[in-house]
Amino acid sequence: MPSFSRTTLVATALAASASAAFNPASKTNVVTYWGQGANQERLVETCKNTFIDVINIGFVDVFPDQGPGGYPGTNFGNACWGDVYQHDGVNTTLQKTCPYIGEDVTTCQEIYGKKIFLSIGGGSPESYYIKDDASGQSFADFLWGAFGPSSLNAGQPRPFGDACVDGFDFDIESEISPPPTDSKGDAIAYQTSGYVAMINQLHNVLYSQDLSKTYYISGAPQCTLPDSHYTTVMTSAWFDFMWIQFYNTPECSARAGINHIDGKGNDDISFSAWEASTSKNPNIKYYIGLPAAEAAANDPSYYLTPAEVQQLAKRFIKDAGFGGVMLWEATYDMNNTICGSDYATWVKQIITAATSGSIVNTNPSQCSASPTISSVISTPTPTVLTVTPDELQLGVSRRIDVRKQLKLVGFFKYKLIGPSREPDQQRQQLYLLVQQLFHQLLEHSINRVLFNLREQFVHSTHEQLRNADIVKHLNFKHSIYDIWTSDDVLGNRNELYYVHQLVHGERNYSSAYAFSSDHERTQRYLDISNRRSNWDRYLFELEFGISVL
Repeated sequence: MPSFSRTTLVATALAASASAAFNPASKTNVVTYWGQGANQERLVETCKNTFIDVINIGFVDVFPDQGPGGYPGTNFGNACWGDVYQHDGVNTTLQKTCPYIGEDVTTCQEIYGKKIFLSIGGGSPESYYIKDDASGQSFADFLWGAFGPSSLNAGQPRPFGDACVDGFDFDIESEISPPPTDSKGDAIAYQTSGYVAMINQLHNVLYSQDLSKTYYISGAPQCTLPDSHYTTVMTSAWFDFMWIQFYNTPECSARAGINHIDGKGNDDISFSAWEASTSKNPNIKYYIGLPAAEAAANDPSYYLTPAEVQQLAKRFIKDAGFGGVMLWEATYDMNNTICGSDYATWVKQIITAATSGSIVNTNPSQCSASPTISSVISTPTPTVLTVTPDELQLGVSRRIDVRKQLKLVGFFKYKLIGPSREPDQQRQQLYLLVQQLFHQLLEHSINRVLFNLREQFVHSTHEQLRNADIVKHLNFKHSIYDIWTSDDVLGNRNELYYVHQLVHGERNYSSAYAFSSDHERTQRYLDISNRRSNWDRYLFELEFGISVL
């Protein structure tokens, strides 16, 4: 429970949906916010939920035009210490030590396949604004330098270290009375001022500086239309997604939508009206924003039961603009367990089923009679894997023969995934546990271990390993594509091609420079020797499927 009412449970489709790469055009994405939960867990704990696709970290709640020292300010709840950056001798409100966020952002992206956005604004305080277009562009530059690719940093502080977010979310809810004024004493249109310039600076100028991945822009408006913050802005600024908050305003809320379906009252959810809005992006996706628990909204009546979510999903799933569901927020979701599954899991299964015309059994009284979601697709629980010195030495000995190498691979397979797992679960289990193994190997002299592992697993027995059982569960083509298309892995397309060639059987170091222009060949050959340790690491990751999911 929840379970499908059809005989075919379409478990395979659900598994693929949970583990597949993010698809911005999908109708089944689930989005949540993290950073403001009471006694919240680390970000990575939310990322472990395979049924969540995008996580917005909130919030950047002080803007540079109001911030001490001219810096923006942040509030990520219990995830940061009390120290802040200084600028021009002034203590800013930009939090300095958030010990796990940067690490978790990278883990969420690389291990769990999540998209991580940084959210700007929020519901409290409501006094932030951008005074003019120049300030908007400058604000965009700061955020890009502080939270975008570290290689493009222009002197801004880096609260998340080298971690790079996948986009920026605009949750603009400012309410200021009387309105702020400019240097001439004229009132500033603070609810819209500077946002078009800021968003277009990000989307049109800054994002193009890094083509290694796709960056996104999202908004989180209230449900009322016209919206004082977004209606005019979205006609001139690019948004990929709008996660609309259908839980603060009664006349256009999701609750009004349920009442409308049930024939109660004249109000209705404004989702269709939002879909009909004028947007610079003709393919923008709209999300139904819901509270993830009764306590998550300012009125518990805004909360929808899974059965009610299913009513809305059935109504809107076929709309071209429908993109999924946004939930406020991660901690409420974790604590709202229904029949053994959190709210996000229910929502994901409901909208996934709706795309195929199926429905989910949402009757909580049948919990014991119907299988829970975990019996349809369970999230793998990593088994602790300890590599003994003897086992480690077995893996790095250059004198080991092919039979022993394959025996070692079989040992890893047995330890990591066991003999009776389903294929999709095998891949996930293998992925998580070999990552643990990899980090243990790093602790045992990375250069020596990985150099020898390359000698063992790429040169000596590549063909045998390609045919071993453990390799049959790895999507090598996808792994190679990920590395081949990622400029920041090794920093040079020719070297990436060299890795590609090695994995496909080209085992001559000198083959790499053959794909460089003549005047580069000598330097390229030297670079190959100097940077071999980097290749060793990524070849090992590739061979064991570290980049599978």
